[in-house]
Amino acid sequence: MSDPDTSAASLSGPATGTCESCGGEDELYLVQRYYVTPEAWDQEAKATPADIERWCFVCRTHYPHQLLESDDPGDAEAGASDAPPA
Repeated sequence: MSDPDTSAASLSGPATGTCESCGGEDELYLVQRYYVTPEAWDQEAKATPADIERWCFVCRTHYPHQLLESDDPGDAEAGASDAPPA
């Protein structure tokens, strides 16, 4: 799989195509995925930044991420990041 284009020209707004998380076809926004490991008796909680991908609205409402372009039109109050605290 090739990395998404993160040049300034590609960050001007949503793209259309196939979501790299669920495969749905919709308006897509560039995000950085986070993997979250909850605290347990034998490990600390952690949030690990992962791949940069293009995600649809549904995936942006279900999974931890940081929006890398513009504001999320589906959740104006969330601002640019739904990433877990560091």
